[in-house]
Amino acid sequence: MILQVNPQAQLSGSEEKGIVMYYERKIKTTRVFQNEEQKKNDRIEISIESDRGRILNCSAIRRLQQRTQVFPLEEDAAIRSRLTHSLEVQQTGRYIAREILKQATQNDIVLFKTDDPNELQNYRDAFISLVEMACLLHDIGNPPFGHFGEKAIQDWANENLDKIFEESIPNKSSVSFVDRNMLLIDLKNFDGNAQGIRLVTSLQQLNLTYSQIASFLKYTRGAFEERKREKIDKKPGFFFSEKEVVEKIYDELNTDLYHRFPLVYIMEAADDICYSIADLDDALDKGIVKIVDFLDYLDGQEQISKTILEEIKKDDQRSKEQQHNNPNAYFMIQLRVKLQKKLVPEIAKHYLINYDEIFAGNLDCALIDASKKNSAEKREWFDLLESMQNFAREQIFTNKKICEMELKGYKIIYSLLEIFKPVLKVPLDVFEDDKKFRKQYPLQYRLYNRLPKKYQIAYKNAKNDYKNRENRFDECLELYYRTRLIFDYISGMTDNFALKEYQSLTGIQ
Repeated sequence: MILQVNPQAQLSGSEEKGIVMYYERKIKTTRVFQNEEQKKNDRIEISIESDRGRILNCSAIRRLQQRTQVFPLEEDAAIRSRLTHSLEVQQTGRYIAREILKQATQNDIVLFKTDDPNELQNYRDAFISLVEMACLLHDIGNPPFGHFGEKAIQDWANENLDKIFEESIPNKSSVSFVDRNMLLIDLKNFDGNAQGIRLVTSLQQLNLTYSQIASFLKYTRGAFEERKREKIDKKPGFFFSEKEVVEKIYDELNTDLYHRFPLVYIMEAADDICYSIADLDDALDKGIVKIVDFLDYLDGQEQISKTILEEIKKDDQRSKEQQHNNPNAYFMIQLRVKLQKKLVPEIAKHYLINYDEIFAGNLDCALIDASKKNSAEKREWFDLLESMQNFAREQIFTNKKICEMELKGYKIIYSLLEIFKPVLKVPLDVFEDDKKFRKQYPLQYRLYNRLPKKYQIAYKNAKNDYKNRENRFDECLELYYRTRLIFDYISGMTDNFALKEYQSLTGIQ
């Protein structure tokens, strides 16, 4: 296989600086919030293993086991949670990364410029590990009940925050050093991707390398900024609260603002493959659809080749003939293996074909879309993946039981925000005085003290850091961080805990 790619190409506008496009310039040991008293470890293999350990032992990762993938409040442990989905994405991301390295070697494409074989292997291992851990982290910021939980936070913010800010800090009585409208826009655009960046940097303070954080910074614009491009800034990638951290990451990795880190494309492709398979697999397991429904749907899709359709039908027939004890599982295993076997080499090939744009971070489409567009030989398999996604939207997510649970989740999250809203209305001078706060606002005081101490500390640190650096105080910014404090608590809940907290605070139980 010969790939048309120029691995010696220069970054746009960087010829005079002599920056060559090799990955060791992107894979760094520098850490976010590196303590100056810490001894910096320049050995990439130790640094990357440290990232893995910090991520795998993070409490936010463990909470994913009780957070919705498709079925909210699911008691059947065989049905995917956010954690089991992320583990599958991790495996697929590893597969794609290894295939990219293999094809690069086969085609004499130099990704790492070093003559030391040990160092070369360390960078190859780091390339794979960064992708794996980005895949594991990719859903870490998603709130309870998935996109409906996210929508509840967005709707509540849009319906309440303008009034709260105006009543608490009237424009005419306050001089703001930060654009109030910008802060409000940021809060109204809550997104799980941006919350993920906030979790690993500001809340959990995992002290990951810049390269690791950049590897799961899926979208490139702030929640306070307008969308400019079709794909890579379709959604907010970070909040104003993490703006300085993200700018440091871009600067350290010599990446232009609003460009993607190249490994993000691999993580995104792995997720696109996995969720398409997982949605169908879980729906079959729950009895929401049957294999025959899926096959009938494919039969009506013009873009699905008859050859592929017959191949899939044979797998279904084979499972029946063999009297497999779980025909659905057998069918899905065969489908999963076929899809990955066909798609992953194509995705790896087009990663290298589009190397220049991907390395620079300005390819404004998903890697799967780029692969499908230019893959004549395997296009039919990309069509199958797209049809699986459409089938899920049309015949799985419209299921009455799923819709009912999603509406319940929306109600729970919205109601919790209403319950904690009074905390945002406490005057700042009272909020900062524990004695006054306790006596004058007993209800709000008790609500505030339900919030985890680590989130309270994050709020105080952010407020104090701004005050110390700027030598001035901004009431709008304080209310912004206080609102973030509430969002952090509620978005960090598991599905079960959100339900329990809602029942407890409303007196249902």
